[in-house]
Amino acid sequence: MEEFKKIVALSFIEAYRNNSLATTKNALAKIISEEINKKENGSLIDEHRYARTLLNYYNYYFNSGKQQTPSDTLINKLLKYLGYDSQKQFTNNQPSDLSYLEEVPFVDDKTEVRRDEPSPNETGQNISKEQKEKLREIQRKKEIKKRKLYIKIGISIMITGMIVVVFYNSISDYFLDKNKEEMMCMTWSENHYEVIDCGKTNSPDIALNRNLLENFRKIKLDTTMTFFKDGKALFWYDKTVGIEFFTMPGTHPTNGKILKPVSQTIIRKYVYKEE
Repeated sequence: MEEFKKIVALSFIEAYRNNSLATTKNALAKIISEEINKKENGSLIDEHRYARTLLNYYNYYFNSGKQQTPSDTLINKLLKYLGYDSQKQFTNNQPSDLSYLEEVPFVDDKTEVRRDEPSPNETGQNISKEQKEKLREIQRKKEIKKRKLYIKIGISIMITGMIVVVFYNSISDYFLDKNKEEMMCMTWSENHYEVIDCGKTNSPDIALNRNLLENFRKIKLDTTMTFFKDGKALFWYDKTVGIEFFTMPGTHPTNGKILKPVSQTIIRKYVYKEE
């Protein structure tokens, strides 16, 4: 019965449209069963009463299952589920083409969709050549969609794998560098800090500090330089032995004294050599 096949197909299509998170035909059969067993007040007679029957029809038409004979009660319930009052209304409002087969969810692509050729006892004639061609075209489109889906899945898996590898390597490098850095120290060398292995030299060493390592310098000032910005000093000094200028605040790298910000007086006296 080609018409009932369409009713079953459209019922599963409708259920899947309204429940896109469903992952199996069994789940859709239960959803349809629950809907067609609702009373007018919303209560249920038996939510899964028709679930197995619906699944059997689905398998017969789309997964080479055993032939089933539908009851008028079930046909009417499914028609009502699809929004029709009668089989005649359904027939008059449905196109005769087979394009609906493309939308049937969870069809086993490895099994050719049953063409449901009627027996002579049913109609006295075989399915038309045109319908067979349409079915073959539908199957061909399904195969193309299937291949495209597999390609997309493969690309997604490959990209995800690459992201995981890059992320893992980045995290590994970060922790390796961090662990290595925690085992390193630095020592003062003339006018800057240098990285050393902790406790491997006779020179005093301190824990590695990237900011000091990269930015703290002892320098010589000259009259071409800018010494203040917005009224704030750009250099610091210590006068324990002569006068020494540094690029950052903090403590003197060898005597541990707090460095002072330069002032106009210090600049005039030690840079411009004014008396």
